[in-house]
Amino acid sequence: MVCCYNSIESILCIAAILRYVGLSYSDENSEEYDDHNDINKPLCDYNVEMVWSSECGSGVIAATPLIADINADSKLDVITASFSEEVSVMSGDTGQVLEHSHWPFRFPGATFHASPVLYDIDNDGHDEILLTTSNAEIVFLNSKGYQLHDITLKVGHMIVKKNWFDLDISMNPTNIQNVLYKKEQQNSEKQNEGGINQKSGAVYNGEYVSIDAHILATPVICDLNNDDRREELILPVTYYFDKQDYSLPEKELKNSGFGDLNIADYLSSGIVVFNLATGEIIFETALELTKTSAEFPAYHLFTPTVIDLDGNSGSLEIVVCTSAGHLIVLDSNGKIRPGFPKSFGTIHGQITVENLDGRGGMELVIIDNSGNVMCLNSAGDVVWEAELSGTSSAGSRVVDLNGDGKLDVIVASNDGSLWAFNGDSGAVVEGWPHQLGGRITSNVLITNLQPDVSNIDVIVLGYDGKLYILSSLWQCIQVIDLDEPSLVQVLSADLIDSNSRLELVLATVDGTIICLTVNNDGKVNVITDWRSETPTLNQFTFWNNQFQIVVEEDFKEVTGSTFDISINIEDTRPEQYQWKLYYVTISTGGYQLGDKVNLTSKGVHQLTVPCPHNPLQGIVTVRLTNEFAQEITTTFTARFNMQWQRDVKWLLLLPLASMLMLLLLVFGFPEADLLPRVHSTKDS
Repeated sequence: MVCCYNSIESILCIAAILRYVGLSYSDENSEEYDDHNDINKPLCDYNVEMVWSSECGSGVIAATPLIADINADSKLDVITASFSEEVSVMSGDTGQVLEHSHWPFRFPGATFHASPVLYDIDNDGHDEILLTTSNAEIVFLNSKGYQLHDITLKVGHMIVKKNWFDLDISMNPTNIQNVLYKKEQQNSEKQNEGGINQKSGAVYNGEYVSIDAHILATPVICDLNNDDRREELILPVTYYFDKQDYSLPEKELKNSGFGDLNIADYLSSGIVVFNLATGEIIFETALELTKTSAEFPAYHLFTPTVIDLDGNSGSLEIVVCTSAGHLIVLDSNGKIRPGFPKSFGTIHGQITVENLDGRGGMELVIIDNSGNVMCLNSAGDVVWEAELSGTSSAGSRVVDLNGDGKLDVIVASNDGSLWAFNGDSGAVVEGWPHQLGGRITSNVLITNLQPDVSNIDVIVLGYDGKLYILSSLWQCIQVIDLDEPSLVQVLSADLIDSNSRLELVLATVDGTIICLTVNNDGKVNVITDWRSETPTLNQFTFWNNQFQIVVEEDFKEVTGSTFDISINIEDTRPEQYQWKLYYVTISTGGYQLGDKVNLTSKGVHQLTVPCPHNPLQGIVTVRLTNEFAQEITTTFTARFNMQWQRDVKWLLLLPLASMLMLLLLVFGFPEADLLPRVHSTKDS
């Protein structure tokens, strides 16, 4: 059972989560591991160097940082929300807090289970940092580290029958609506009728209970209804009563309107979707309802996956899992897709969705707490099943490990093992699994630390404080003892302008951010970024530069009402995985620059794009999607009509300067000084 209460120490909350998913926060009673259990594999000799190390608050980092250029200076930054109170933005090349800013920003009493995401909430062409606190408040910070106080959202309560557990109703997603307090009923009654406790919870007429909302996973921003406006915020919500807020003496509890209510009887989960452009709720859908003591309690601990499962270039589906063991697919209106939910054991990790077998449809990979790995088709039918040792708490990643032209699924388990399964059959890949040694609580990073494009590196920072690097090219492993345990995924990006290396960003339990680089003796790395835990709404596959979108020009100054851009869709993947259709959208902040463009071929394409309405220096995002809404992106910095703005300033100054020169020519310089003079005197 997980009990996350935002008023207790962060360490206790993280420990509770880890206990629930089958791990242990403390190593005092844990199994002893050798430094290197994969004894038959040679040691790699990567020259890994420390670039910088920086502290982010004093609390645990429970959510993966975000790498982005937040202030449009053409340099990447590291954005981190520590579990307790503090959000910081550090320069990617130095690890120092951004200059001329208000960072770090502190939220007294707040906690963060979710990673930061970016959204231009004020439509100025610059993204703000969107943060979701554990008590379900959505706040925005600008690039300088100041909160936008006039723009704040809050998820409301879930209202259920007080005696729901005595009713003969199975609380699965298809009939949970039978015990909910209907919105239309709520709106027709007076807000303070029936003993409502507005501060923390409510009993409506003694029959209904209002449960507090919490956000324990990272939300998603997308164009859910495919109307070419990226403005829907999808929130994974868990509803429960914070014990610290409700631990009143029995007498006071009765006086508050709860009577003999047992707050441990109420635990629920749901999806709430906001329209960020209007601040209105699009829909709220309840998913599960259990007691906190249930064998499979209804927590919502992982990010939703958003994708068009039908591949008809229409509205998107929301794929979610809960700890109560249901795989649920919602349409863009919040209705459950036919054929779902599917029941399993407690499901761990975000749901991976990819065309695994190369036949064109989407497959879903789920992992339950019994170590079962299952691949389902879009209708929910099982394609294959496999089994791993231990269990997984983070999900899976996809890559062609051995260069055979077929995708494989990689899963890290909590017993320190790395497993790989053939994507089309579920068979264990030859030579796998690998026993790393330490406990693993996060997803792996798949990247390439070598100039050779045929290499694949699997990287993870274990809870034992060791960084593990497994190389497919050299068939070797490297273990670096950093003595810094971690709960979250390693990220990769080219953070430093002065070199051509790939840097690794690690976030540790004690709030430290570490930047490492691999020195390849002057050889140029294949730069393969992975800047957030899920780089786009549905990117789970590492293609090792086989598939990317490249902007050919280097934009410095853009003037006029439009500009030309040359984009190159590079796709050397096996033919069965190549997209048949490409949609291109270009935006900066909240400005979409022109309409969505439909392309039917890879290669170089010339596009004419309108400039933003106002002069600005911003980050331009080129987003490439297909008919399934699978997505990859690239970004660059550009200045739009900023030179013209400076020229206008000089033009405004020119008449004044001309008049001054004319006056001097006509009247000459004054004979007497215009400024007062000070005369020194001598005492007689």
